[in-house]
Amino acid sequence: MLLLDWGVLWYTGCCQWQQNGYQWPPPLDDMAPKSAHDKPAHLNIREIPRETLFRLKMAAAAEQKTVKDLVLELVEKKIQELERKGILPKGK
Repeated sequence: MLLLDWGVLWYTGCCQWQQNGYQWPPPLDDMAPKSAHDKPAHLNIREIPRETLFRLKMAAAAEQKTVKDLVLELVEKKIQELERKGILPKGK
């Protein structure tokens, strides 16, 4: 019958973990929660006409971009235009 000492197994596992370049336990700063500015935000747009959505997807494919990248580019251009006109305050 084989008896296992869990303390020895745990220690052996930690040593192998460290030999592979990892640190155990992981540093606390890696586990710190991200601030609100570091987290990506989400935008859901409802009730877009299907034809518009299909054309948006085709436009993104024609420029070899994702829909997200195309929409972000268009939104950023519009925001810059409104900042130049003085309608929006200058961003950071």
